Amino acid sequence: MWDIEEFESAARVAVEELSRYVADSQSGAARVVNRTPPRELAERLHLANLMEKGGLTPEAFRGGRTAPGSGASATRQRRA
Repeated sequence: MWDIEEFESAARVAVEELSRYVADSQSGAARVVNRTPPRELAERLHLANLMEKGGLTPEAFRGGRTAPGSGASATRQRRA
């Protein structure tokens, strides 16, 4: 069964990351082509470990960075 709060948290992270990319692109700060070689990307994201053991959390998706009001403590506070 899906945990809707976990899904919503992951969706917020995706929107925040895409918003940052769009803002950087519109300001001219982003590179036109920003392609990481697949092997480097797989290593950076630890894909082999994720496929074997799972664990793709919103924090992992963000690359370890957390936004204000996100993370486990914020989730617990919202549930209270």
